[in-house]
Amino acid sequence: MINTILLIRPEVEVGKKEFPFGILYIATVLKNKYRVRILDLNIYPDKESEVEDFLESNPGAMLAVSALSGSYSWVKQITLRIKNKLPETKIVIGGHIAEMYELLLKNTGADFISLGEGEEMLPELINRLNTGGDLREVPGIAFLKDGEIVRTSIKLLKEFVLPDLTLIDPKDYFIHPARDMFFAKSQKYRAREREDDKLAAVIFSRGCLGACNYCYRHLPGHRQPAVEWCWKYLMDLYENYGVRYFRIDDELFTSNKEWFNQFYEKIKEAKIDILFRITGLRVDSIDNDLLAKLSEIGCIAINYGLESGSPEILKNMNKRTTVDQNKAAVNKTLAHGINAMAYIMLGYEGETNETLYETMDMLLDTDIDADYVSVFFTIPLPGTRLFKNCLARGLIRDEELFMEDIFDKIGSQEERYLVQLGEVTKEEMVGFRYKLIFLLRLKRIISKKGWLFKLIKKVIKAIPNKCRINKIFSFGQKVLNRFIKKFPALAGNK
Repeated sequence: MINTILLIRPEVEVGKKEFPFGILYIATVLKNKYRVRILDLNIYPDKESEVEDFLESNPGAMLAVSALSGSYSWVKQITLRIKNKLPETKIVIGGHIAEMYELLLKNTGADFISLGEGEEMLPELINRLNTGGDLREVPGIAFLKDGEIVRTSIKLLKEFVLPDLTLIDPKDYFIHPARDMFFAKSQKYRAREREDDKLAAVIFSRGCLGACNYCYRHLPGHRQPAVEWCWKYLMDLYENYGVRYFRIDDELFTSNKEWFNQFYEKIKEAKIDILFRITGLRVDSIDNDLLAKLSEIGCIAINYGLESGSPEILKNMNKRTTVDQNKAAVNKTLAHGINAMAYIMLGYEGETNETLYETMDMLLDTDIDADYVSVFFTIPLPGTRLFKNCLARGLIRDEELFMEDIFDKIGSQEERYLVQLGEVTKEEMVGFRYKLIFLLRLKRIISKKGWLFKLIKKVIKAIPNKCRINKIFSFGQKVLNRFIKKFPALAGNK
C-alpha cells in the first residue's frame, strides 16, 4: 500500500535557483491524502544519500523523479541502485526526460513514466496501484506489461493548482537581485537596492505556440491560467515572503494580449512596486505598445531567442521569424529602456561560414551589448524533430550512449557539441565566437559605421575561423571590457 511519496529532482548544471515547479505542483495535489516529502538535490546535492535512507525507513513509499534529459545517466544509476536494494519500491519518472520513455523502461529502474502532467496522472496511478485497478486507464503514462510497452493517451489539465510553498523552504530559492546580472546592471534596481531584497522565479503559463525543430514540446499548445490565479501566486510571494523582484520564466508571457492587458491593469490598480525580467519572448510577439506597458510596470530586461542571423538557418529551424524581426525586437526593447539579451545558437543544420557571418552582421546592426549575447552550440535533444533527423541521418547511432555523453560533458558547452550538423566544425565555431564578442565590444568604443571599424572587421573576417590566432581576440575582449568599465562615458553604442 503506497502511503508516502518522495519527490526529487537531480542537481543540474545551470546554477540559477528556481522553485521545483513540477514536483511542487504534484506535492500540492497529493498532500491532503498522502504523506509527501520534497527533496531537491539541485539545492541540496549533498543529500542524495537521504533518498535511499528515506525509502528504506518508509516501506510504503513511492519515489517520483522529475528530470531533464541531460540527467539520464544519473537517473539510471540511482534508480537501478534503489531497485537492487529495495525492489518493491515503485519508481515514477517525469519531466523532459520522459520523452525517452522506452530507454527508461528498458534500461533503468523506472516502473512508470509520466508522459503528461503529473498532477493529473500520479494521484490516479497511486489509487489504482492501491486498489488493483486497470493501469491502462491512467492518463499520460507508459509502463511495461508482459515485456511490451503500454502507453496511454495524455489528458491536459484545465485548471492549475496554486503551489503550496510551505511544502518547501522558499528562502532556499530566493537570491539577492544583485547576484542576477540583469538586476546588477539595472540603474532602476541599483537606485533602490537594499540588503534584504529577494528575487524569486515564477511561471504564469505552460507551453509555447512555436514549433522550432530544436525545441522539445511533448504537450500541445499554450495554456495561460486566469489573471486571478496568477495574481494570487504573485501576492503569496509579495505579501507573505516580502519578494519585490521577479524572474518570469514563462516561454510566452505576453502572447495573449487580452490576458496581459488585464495583468497590466491589475498591477497598476494595486500600485505594487516591483521590478521583473522576462527570460523568454518571441520576437514576433512584441510591439511598442506592449513594451511601453512592460516598462511602466517594472520590466527591466527581456531575453529573446534570436538563434541566427541567417534566413536559411531560421528556415531550417522552423523558427517562423525573420532577421528583420530579430533586429527590430532588440532595438525597440532597448529604446524603451528595457535591456535585451540575445540567445544565439551556432552549428545548426546548414550552418556554413557564410551563415555565421550573417549572424555577426545581424548582431552588429543592433545596439545590443556583448555582455547580453549568449552563444550556444546546437545540441539535439530527445523529443525534438532535430533529434529525429539525426537518428534518420545516422548522426546518432546509439541513443543511450549519446545521452550518456551529454551527461559526462555537462560542464562544457563546447564539449557537448557531439554532432556536427552543418559544414562548420566545433573548432571553427569557437574561433568565430572569439571574433564575434570582440567586435561587439569594439563597437562600444569605435563607431560601427566608421571606416576604422569596417577595416578591422574586414581583417578579422579574413582570418580563418579555425586559426589559432583567433585566441588573441579572447584576450582583446578582456582589454576592451576593462577599458569600457574604466571609461564608461567613452563607451556608448556607436
